[in-house]
Amino acid sequence: MLNHHRFHKDSFSLPLRGLLHLLVLKALCEKPMKGIDIKKYISEKFGLSVPSAAVYVVLKALEDRGLVYAKWSEDSEGTRVKLYYVTSEGKEYLKEKIEAIKSIKKILDYILEEVS
Repeated sequence: MLNHHRFHKDSFSLPLRGLLHLLVLKALCEKPMKGIDIKKYISEKFGLSVPSAAVYVVLKALEDRGLVYAKWSEDSEGTRVKLYYVTSEGKEYLKEKIEAIKSIKKILDYILEEVS
């Protein structure tokens, strides 16, 4: 018998973990953000609950690879905040991954067709 709870759409599942770095890069292409804002963005846009720690692990890995960089700034209240930005290498990496994903889209579209 299938464990339906395991497949609940709000859970942070294995397939999302493999895509989380791309979601983070894509979000940062829209605008620089704090880590917590990336978590909120993913939650609001996709209804997914991603642990803060997972977002920061991904940000650190992306930073180590030169795909993002962080810069300290002040918010409107004068509080120091760490904002993350995508590098040109990060944008290029994301474009390459998007092309790879497009190449399997036909298969995904087939799988997602309604079963009769």
